[in-house]
Amino acid sequence: MSGQVFLTRLQSLDLPHKSVDASAGVAGQPLWASPSSDRFLEVMVARVAKRIASEALSFLEKQRLDPTPPNYTLAYCFVTAPGGAPAKEIAALIEDGLRLTQEATDDIISRHGLGGSGAAALDPENAAAALRHQMLKLADITSSQTLATAQFGQDLSAGMGRLGDGLADLRPIIASMIALAANAERDLAAAAAETDRLRQDLDAARTDANIDALTQLPNRRAIDAILAKLEEANEPRVLAFCDIDRFKRINDNHGHAAGDRVLAAVAKVLSDACQGKGVVARWGGEEFVAVFQMTPIEEAAAIIEAARRSLSQKRFRVRETEQPLGLVSFSAGIAGGHGPNSLIAAAADARLYRAKEAGRNIIISEGVDQR
Repeated sequence: MSGQVFLTRLQSLDLPHKSVDASAGVAGQPLWASPSSDRFLEVMVARVAKRIASEALSFLEKQRLDPTPPNYTLAYCFVTAPGGAPAKEIAALIEDGLRLTQEATDDIISRHGLGGSGAAALDPENAAAALRHQMLKLADITSSQTLATAQFGQDLSAGMGRLGDGLADLRPIIASMIALAANAERDLAAAAAETDRLRQDLDAARTDANIDALTQLPNRRAIDAILAKLEEANEPRVLAFCDIDRFKRINDNHGHAAGDRVLAAVAKVLSDACQGKGVVARWGGEEFVAVFQMTPIEEAAAIIEAARRSLSQKRFRVRETEQPLGLVSFSAGIAGGHGPNSLIAAAADARLYRAKEAGRNIIISEGVDQR
């Protein structure tokens, strides 16, 4: 296998690259290793995300903490932002080999407002540093392969120069080049397999990044993207903010497991009611948002009202004890129009607060109360 054929083989592997310039010579820096490549950066981001997730889960396992979303968020901060206040508090608590208690963990989470998405806790500077580290590691691998290929070419040239000395002198050189070629093929095959795996991980990560893990609804990031497109196109839209009533009391009295099941149940009720008419997403905590496009506000309000009635007819019990939870309900504020999303959201949010103040389990839309 000549150096040129070796380079051609590299081109055929469809690694994350823009191009490979054969004229640059076997010792030239391949362009697919350039940090400017968008696909290269995407693959590296996926690799960094997977590494961070693995380290965060290992941290929780070592501390004997359940991998709940709040606990994972705190572990995520500890891994990605060691200089941050939460990480410093954790380091101080475990420096003598002690483990974190769930009580101490909950306290740190509460005081630092880490109950939201773990992705939001990522410090951009730390993320950039981690990404750079992964890029340097890949550059090292690329450099080694480039040097090996260059040596291959040099050995081949030297062997050809000594061809006149007899075939016996060429045998060890040829054997060495065959071994080198075999090693290079094996390394490149492994790199191709790793690239395919990273692509699959990246596709999965892109999906996961827009889905709320508990309810399997779109998350705030996903719905913000939808709203941005509607605003840019100046399409009329209706926003319905729905907030579960007295949700904290459910968590406090019956535990977070019961609270999670209530969240999942409310998500399903809203999704079933809005199916084919609007998109329902988890806005955060116990709050959901339904977005309707090209739908009159009266129709959107009727859909949310149907969901409210359906939920109020359900009877929830604590799975472990069969203890009744009592009435589970939500309040909603609805607003719509062509204007900026911020104005529509502010109007819907204001109506939601009015619904809470009016006694809960109420929908307020354009000044009309429904209960």
